[in-house]
This record gives sequence, structure tokens and C-alpha cells, in this order.
Amino acid sequence: MYDNMLFVLISTTHKNQERILSVKNTWAKHMDHLYYSDHYDVDNNIIKVSDDDSYSSNEEKGINILNSLINIKKNNEYILDLYKWMYFVDDDTFVNYKLVFTMIKNFNEDNVYGYILNKNNNTDNPIFKHKDIPSDFSYIAGGTGFFISSKIIKQINFKNFKFGYTDVSIGINFRNNNIKLINKDNCCRDYSKLNNTNDISNLYSFHYVTNEECMKFLYNSV
Repeated sequence: MYDNMLFVLISTTHKNQERILSVKNTWAKHMDHLYYSDHYDVDNNIIKVSDDDSYSSNEEKGINILNSLINIKKNNEYILDLYKWMYFVDDDTFVNYKLVFTMIKNFNEDNVYGYILNKNNNTDNPIFKHKDIPSDFSYIAGGTGFFISSKIIKQINFKNFKFGYTDVSIGINFRNNNIKLINKDNCCRDYSKLNNTNDISNLYSFHYVTNEECMKFLYNSV
């Protein structure tokens, strides 16, 4: 059924042209990918999933792209039939493509993978104090990305719960559909706080990489 293992979905906006090119010219060269945004740009492989270019639109974009994937084609074939795994990241994320391709070989299609947040390891997060969030709620941090199988995407009609956070809404969808989350914490949630550059090749993604110089440094280090 699947010809390829992984397809990457990158969240962006028309306001982040430098980030788009920075990603395009580094790690994304090695991975089949698509940007989803508030604008179309065929030349740069960008599709539009929202009219809103504000930060708060990220939740809408995330839910819309998940529900749109069932209809998106590549070379006249549906990408959910071509690729076994989808990896969702932000446009300020560097992906260690070498490590990622190795990691997914051991993944189970019935689970979702990424860095798990809960009230124990993210005590200052206001979402865990929200009256509509269960006390035992866990979700995967969106910045460093999450891996979800095409199998799971086909099973779920994702809903926007309008908490203002993409990863929270997606996490509630996973919870409501009894999808198991598997923690993968070998990532860097804030690149500015990376102390040991010797660890770069062992981390699968780096968040808050906001300029081309840093993106190229990581690209040349993996």
C-alpha cells in the first residue's frame, strides 16, 4: 500500500517567507513535504487552509490540514495511501532528517509519537488549570512535532475545540478517540537553551530556530 515511509506537514504563514526559504534550503530538501498556510504558493509547495494570518489561526490551520489530508494528492495518488507516517512541525523547527527516518522504523501505526506534556512536567502551563481540561490530560508539544500514521488520520474527524492552541485541540481529539501517546523526549524544545552542541545528532528536532544562520548550523551538524 505505502510506497514511502514519511511525509512532513509544515505550519506557516505568508508573513514568514524567510523561514519558509530557510526550511526549504536545509532539512526539507531531504524529505517529502508540504507547507500549510493562510496563502497559496504553488512554486514553494504551499497550500491554503485558512484565511486568518494571526497567531491564533494556528489551531484552525492544524485541524483543517488534518481533515484535508484525506483529499490531498501527489502524482494523482492520495498521500495517505502513499505514505505510512505524517510528521507535523512548525516553520521554526529544524528536523534531523537522518535520525527521524531511523526512528519511524520502530513506530506502531496505532500510536502517536512526540514530546508529551502533562501537569507534572509542565507545571506552569495554564492549560492544565482550565476548567474543561481533565486533570490527567496529556498532549504532544506541537513545536517539536508529532508523528501520526495515515491509518489514524483516516479514522478520525478532527474537531477544533478552540482552546487557542493547536496541540491542545489535537491532543483532545486523540484522547476522545483513545489514541495512545508515546513519549519521544530526545528533542530540543527551545534551541536558544541548547547547552551541549555535541547532542545535536542525537536529537530529532529543534524548536524556535528562527533565523537562517541557526538553521544552517544545525543542518551542517547532523
